[in-house]
Amino acid sequence: MADINIPRGPLDDEPRDAIRADWEKWAQAKRDAIAQALDGIEMGAYDRRIAEWLAGWEPSTVATVCAWIGRARQQATEGRIVLDEPTELGLTWPDGSDLLTVTQYGLTLHVDGEPWHLSAAYAREMAAHLAAGADAVDAAGGGA
Repeated sequence: MADINIPRGPLDDEPRDAIRADWEKWAQAKRDAIAQALDGIEMGAYDRRIAEWLAGWEPSTVATVCAWIGRARQQATEGRIVLDEPTELGLTWPDGSDLLTVTQYGLTLHVDGEPWHLSAAYAREMAAHLAAGADAVDAAGGGA
């Protein structure tokens, strides 16, 4: 039986005990660790081939790569808003099509049928400029 405990934080030392198994079960334990790290990710034939190649490395190398994947997945979801129905934002064009959609990768403005992909940082910068412009309009008495 295998014991798989992939570290969740940065590694300062080799994770020697992250994947433990009897000698004859180590290959499967490493495959299991990789499968757990990649769970839910769509895989192609080449992806599977590389995952199998990775499983041939020593357990601490496999554990380190799995730890990277785990930390990257955690970081990718922290503080993100993902809506199944982006129109819930209430931001649509007069024809009812989306003006703004939010995904796990950032925001997309749909202008004249062309998507403008914005990172979260750029969207914040743009929002700050829009807010400053709206404040200036209000101060001039032109706001509704």
